[in-house]
Amino acid sequence: EVDLLINKYDDKLRKKNDMIAQILILEDIIRELIGIENITIALIGNAKMDIPTQSRSVPLDFEHGGILQEPYHTKVSHSIKNARMASVYRKNIDNPSNKKIKDVLSIPISDKQDNVYMVIQLASDKEYDKIFSSADTDLIMELFEKSDFEKIISESKEEEKTQTLESEKELI
Repeated sequence: EVDLLINKYDDKLRKKNDMIAQILILEDIIRELIGIENITIALIGNAKMDIPTQSRSVPLDFEHGGILQEPYHTKVSHSIKNARMASVYRKNIDNPSNKKIKDVLSIPISDKQDNVYMVIQLASDKEYDKIFSSADTDLIMELFEKSDFEKIISESKEEEKTQTLESEKELI
């Protein structure tokens, strides 16, 4: 299943050289893979980006609490039932669009040096009562192990840095 999705979306990912487009494609892949609509992709330490979905960039200090922060610090996936009632839940971090979420699964994605560069957060809602399992985590991890997404994100970050530097030089 993962291999089929990677093949289906691989050309699209490689053709898009802006990170926002790649995040939107990644959301589509995860949506198809897991069968869930509420997906947040948090890019760690990235410049502020205006992503037209619930996904977003978060600062490297990332000390604002929330369910999203746990897997970043522990490097372990976290599944939380009745997330809105959890003591670590922070609406502005974990549910900025104020959807009626129920259970949450947060999965850290690390690079080859074991640095977390992304957290994938899946949330079930009250209408679609999905129960998350280790199989969901395994599918997401398999997706990142078999795809070149880490490389694609890294290249996009470098491209953005270059464009920012060029823009700053033009201002001088």
